[in-house]
Amino acid sequence: MSSDTTSETGEPLLKASGSCDHGGGSWWGNVLDVEEAKSQVLFSLPMILTNVFYYSITLVSVMFAGQSAT
Repeated sequence: MSSDTTSETGEPLLKASGSCDHGGGSWWGNVLDVEEAKSQVLFSLPMILTNVFYYSITLVSVMFAGQSAT
């Protein structure tokens, strides 16, 4: 086919901006793939919690040292 807007099967190469299938039809669904973001957050959650708890030990220590100095 000589047209740049259709593939060999006659389907458009790009969907219209209003025909996005995810995100509930809101503009946020066009910006972010919610399922992919959810899977990445769930995958990284143990490391996030580990770092928060690791640095909270130092934070509490500094808070107690600062409290006793005054």
